[in-house]
Amino acid sequence: MNNSILVVDDIEGVRRELSFLLEDENFIVHQARNGNEAIKVLTEQDINLVITDILMPDMDGFELCNYLSKNFPALLIIVISGGGTIYSRTKSDIDGLLNQAKKLTKADVVLKKPFSTEELLAKIKVLLN
Repeated sequence: MNNSILVVDDIEGVRRELSFLLEDENFIVHQARNGNEAIKVLTEQDINLVITDILMPDMDGFELCNYLSKNFPALLIIVISGGGTIYSRTKSDIDGLLNQAKKLTKADVVLKKPFSTEELLAKIKVLLN
């Protein structure tokens, strides 16, 4: 199984928790705060899978996914979102945002925060095998 994952989220706690979880499962984990940092990491590291938030400053998850589909077409992508602080955080708003992500990006998986550890790991293992 290829095991290099890039976690992209503007919230440090989310990045850190996902990184700890993935490292405990023997994945090699890199982190980025936004799409611009993610692109820099992708040019320097061999990454197999990107887990990205949607709502981030500088370059959001939609822009990042569009860039990845053009420049890294074989890269696997999991899009995550909980609605962010600028969103009203109602269930329908978050569901709408995730539906947009499904339609507008080449995301292989879309997950709503909070998601279970088991769900995330199961999706990752299916994608990387």
